[in-house]
Amino acid sequence: MADAEREFRAALAADARDASAHRGLADVLRRQGKLDEAVAELRTSIATRDSAGTRTALARLYIDQKKPDLARQELEHALQLAPNYAGAKQLLQRLPAAKQGATKP
Repeated sequence: MADAEREFRAALAADARDASAHRGLADVLRRQGKLDEAVAELRTSIATRDSAGTRTALARLYIDQKKPDLARQELEHALQLAPNYAGAKQLLQRLPAAKQGATKP
């Protein structure tokens, strides 16, 4: 795991706008339990190259962080980008219904 993290960080040192490297690093950080850092990497990836897959990965992290409202927002955005994206559709269906007036930072 440390080798993978090192390689992704080296790739980002060479090209800070490498969306794939940000996404790969986010996956490594998630596996290490560093969820806040993983979220930051995915947000950077989205800023560089937005995609339904990255938005869905971010939604999964928000679910892990017990932030279903943020997860729902990301999944809805993913479906705006790719209306037939099965991963986002399936995850959205599994989310509990949003409570009226409930918001999470």
